[in-house]
Amino acid sequence: RNERRAAQEITEVNAIKRATPSNTQTHWAGAVITASPPGTTFQAVGATFIVPKPSPPTSGAGTWGGSAWVGIDGYYSEPNALLQAGVSWQVTVSSTGAETYQYLAWYEWFPDGEFTLPITVSAGDTINVWCQTITNLTAYCTVFDVTTGVEITQPIQPESLIPGPEPPVLGLSVEWIVEDFNDDTGGMIPFANFNSVTFTNTEAIASNNVTGAWDPVYPNAGNVVVQVINQNNQDLTSTTFPGTNEIEVKY
Repeated sequence: RNERRAAQEITEVNAIKRATPSNTQTHWAGAVITASPPGTTFQAVGATFIVPKPSPPTSGAGTWGGSAWVGIDGYYSEPNALLQAGVSWQVTVSSTGAETYQYLAWYEWFPDGEFTLPITVSAGDTINVWCQTITNLTAYCTVFDVTTGVEITQPIQPESLIPGPEPPVLGLSVEWIVEDFNDDTGGMIPFANFNSVTFTNTEAIASNNVTGAWDPVYPNAGNVVVQVINQNNQDLTSTTFPGTNEIEVKY
């Protein structure tokens, strides 16, 4: 999962050059604000969503998964980092047809590894996620399970897991994403049918580069690129905007 952006860099760069309102690739579904208002950089991003119960899209034994997250700087490739936090889900079907489920809350300062948060989440839980930078090399993310009332705030900074200078978060873009993530082998996990995930209360904070004043930015503010997962020449997701600060991703 620490190669979250690797498979999309070529298509993403082409989309940026064309300022295309829609981008099709293998990993991401959802929406990205690709630029903050003039004279500002993004400092925070948040949303609320309900954890879906995944189902296998095909018959037979196997494991399928996905995740929902919010992030800063995921749209552009290195040298900047990607700050993100969210929830992943998996469904495993045994040879006898028995189904088991796994749900994990996590955070990541890409390209460092992903870290699991010590909070128990389940299908149907309402989750609020908020990530905010303090400096270009320090941040925190809060995951609040509204259903259980449990909240955890995690300070984050680069973990020196890669050689060379630590990658900063520059605040160039913000993301609300459903992802077909990379598993521990480095390949994408087969994508689970998640039915739908709706990000509500979506908000990003743009900080004025001179005064430091904060301004909220919403997904209808412009500079938005819709992400569509396409695998084997088939679109697996669609993204719509039911309200001013809502993003609905459907399988």
